[in-house]
Amino acid sequence: MPGKENVVQIGCGVVGGAYAKAYVHHGFSLTGFDVVPAIIDKMNDAGVKCFHPDDCPSDLNADIVLLSVPTPLIKETQRLDMKYVWSTIPLVVKLIEQSSGLTPILVIRSTVPPGTTLKWEAEVRAKTDKPFQVAFQPEFLRAVSCEEDARAPWQIVFGCAKDADDTRARMSNCFLDFVGRDENKLTVLTIAEAEFMKLVHNYANGLKISFANCIYGLAHELDPSIDAQKVLYLVSSTAECFLSRKYGLRVGAPYGGVCLPKDVPELTSLAPEGSVFREFLSGTGKINEWITNTPSLKVELTESPNWVSPSELNV
Repeated sequence: MPGKENVVQIGCGVVGGAYAKAYVHHGFSLTGFDVVPAIIDKMNDAGVKCFHPDDCPSDLNADIVLLSVPTPLIKETQRLDMKYVWSTIPLVVKLIEQSSGLTPILVIRSTVPPGTTLKWEAEVRAKTDKPFQVAFQPEFLRAVSCEEDARAPWQIVFGCAKDADDTRARMSNCFLDFVGRDENKLTVLTIAEAEFMKLVHNYANGLKISFANCIYGLAHELDPSIDAQKVLYLVSSTAECFLSRKYGLRVGAPYGGVCLPKDVPELTSLAPEGSVFREFLSGTGKINEWITNTPSLKVELTESPNWVSPSELNV
């Protein structure tokens, strides 16, 4: 088995700091970078070498460079601010230039819109002639258990170019250390798929929370004696969408049958006109009508349209 890669972690806040400690825990040689003095001191106190980018050692031989920098929301535009991602380029170029071993793999972990990693790669390539590869790895850390999640993730996903066999093999070998070498817990996507997945992952979490609060608000409007918490909890053990990972994920297939086409509009109609509850619930029917009336995207199936098998997806 190949030896462990030399890892550099750029950005050592909540996410980057948790991953930096996790790599050290799994026996990797790791060097961290951050621009906040308090974070640098905290990492060094925890036994993780950490520097300001201006103080980058000249003898680092980075094999894998991980970027976990903030991408905050710009309130006025409701888009992510990429300035911290672009600000990493000078340090990344310096690390590439001083590398004398394996071709460095640069891995963006920050949440970004699809296409960002390749645009960032182009900016880096414009500043160095030395070879390197890029990848994107969505992370699924929870703030309350970030260090535990980083050390022992329940699933690892990363994206790289389809023809980047060396990158795929090296990253797989590296990440498998975190899941006990269980290949079933590792999935490789394209870069765009991995970037998109991170956003969809977080949207799904937000959607479920908002769904619960929408039902809570609607119940209060209809009859304050309805215990929405009890109803939702029971639905989680009766509705197939909660019981099965396979149900409801068949893209291109609208729901049909008898119950859903009549009960979805009925629940929607119970919400007051113009209310946020009506707005939220009506989207379900509108999306179903859209896919029903879009022949170029609709999938015609002879069996239940709501099921999808992992074997079809190569995961």
